Amino acid sequence: MTSTEQYKQKWGNPGTPECPDHAWYAANMRKVVLPWAMINAMDPEGPQITSTLFHTDAAVHLVNALQAVWDTAQKHVTVAPRSVGSHDEIVKQLAVVQQPVIVAPRSVALPGATRALIHSFGGDLWCGTYNLRCVRGYEAQGILSPHAYGIAIDIDAARNPMGNPLRTTFPAWFVQCFKDHGFLWGGDFINRKDAMHFEVQT
Repeated sequence: MTSTEQYKQKWGNPGTPECPDHAWYAANMRKVVLPWAMINAMDPEGPQITSTLFHTDAAVHLVNALQAVWDTAQKHVTVAPRSVGSHDEIVKQLAVVQQPVIVAPRSVALPGATRALIHSFGGDLWCGTYNLRCVRGYEAQGILSPHAYGIAIDIDAARNPMGNPLRTTFPAWFVQCFKDHGFLWGGDFINRKDAMHFEVQT
């Protein structure tokens, strides 16, 4: 069985970019509210991304992975109130040094610092989910991208591009959050690395 057949067996047949299957879309795609807002990489100053379209059978994986990212980042930036300066100073420090600040005991997490840590490596730079298109470079063969099935997300494409050798800004814990919730990471692909890409396993 080819990978295309496996995708269609698991997720259904969305049609083609030229001829979408509207019945499949209506039956399988759903609006998913994200556990925290992300920045639109194409329009960083515009409205943040608070929801997306994702396959109904894969939506829980996306929500749980993003929640795990937030929770893990929050643990990294847990700080003791008596040991730090102002809220703005903490956010600025994290954005510059790109390192977690951990001071215990009796600590409290600062939401702004959590966001700053995630942003420091581009973990909040949204580059899209559902898109009825072919895999780049395989348009002639008509091989659909996992995005066409609504089971994939791209993050910070500019600094985590497709191609060899692997280039990524993502820390291991960030990638692991997705893996722990049923995703494959494109950075692990053998033939062509795709560090921006996370897809629910088929």
